[in-house]
Amino acid sequence: MPTESDLQTPSIAQLLAQATRVLSDRPDIQPRFESELLLAHVLKVNRSHLFAFPEKKPATRQSGHFLQLVEQRRAGQPIAYLTGQRDFHAIQLQINADVLIPRADTELLVDTAIDLLENRPQARILDLGTGSGAVALALAHALPQAHISATDISQPALQIAEQNRQALKLPPVHFFQGNWFTALPAETARFDMIVSNPPYIARHDLHLQQGDLRFEPQQALVSGKDGLQDIRIIIEQAATWLRPNGCLLLEHGYQQADALKQLFKQHGYRAINNLRDLNQQARVTLAQI
Repeated sequence: MPTESDLQTPSIAQLLAQATRVLSDRPDIQPRFESELLLAHVLKVNRSHLFAFPEKKPATRQSGHFLQLVEQRRAGQPIAYLTGQRDFHAIQLQINADVLIPRADTELLVDTAIDLLENRPQARILDLGTGSGAVALALAHALPQAHISATDISQPALQIAEQNRQALKLPPVHFFQGNWFTALPAETARFDMIVSNPPYIARHDLHLQQGDLRFEPQQALVSGKDGLQDIRIIIEQAATWLRPNGCLLLEHGYQQADALKQLFKQHGYRAINNLRDLNQQARVTLAQI
């Protein structure tokens, strides 16, 4: 016979209903969906388990943890930081507040690189500003014979990237700490391709005070007064690190495509091309040296 404590313990269905109500006043949140993600995370199950066993009653400790996460999400904390994970281009990454949250738009950068290297499975690739390792590890997953290096100025970020590589059981990726190309040893050979999702938001952009950006590392987002400071450095210096006919691929803001074209032209690149993301916004520019 159920005890009084059992009767008071909320079921999965009741917890989800409560969380959905708590989150319903936030227009930037998907209340039911995100409640399911958080509860599945706490219970260490798939979302389908929640649908199959709505009457099941989690332990009091689990219920309390879940409701704490719901309150943190209501306060604006990114759900990816609360769950500590993010799916990206067929791999799942562990993340925390030391790294940028990988986004679907960046998959365009990876897809383009893979398409260009279709007939060069052993290409030498460099990922600048790797963060959680999202781009480098997605490429290692898709191109297991490639020789991949990656840099980041943040040592905590590189630790997460290597942890992700090991968890995913991917081929070795050479991680180097430092600012852009200064991280590379002097004897490093040139690359067939350099890819980067660098900071590209202007210092005083109001978007930095909105949504997930408020909680992400600013050094991974902000690049000078016009958002192009780091992109200028990469375009200027990449030419000396690329083999003849090597390709540089950069993600950027949707309003920066024309500026990147001009920068590429100024530094002698050719075959310059803008590519559009899922929202049909110019998001990646590529060029050859």
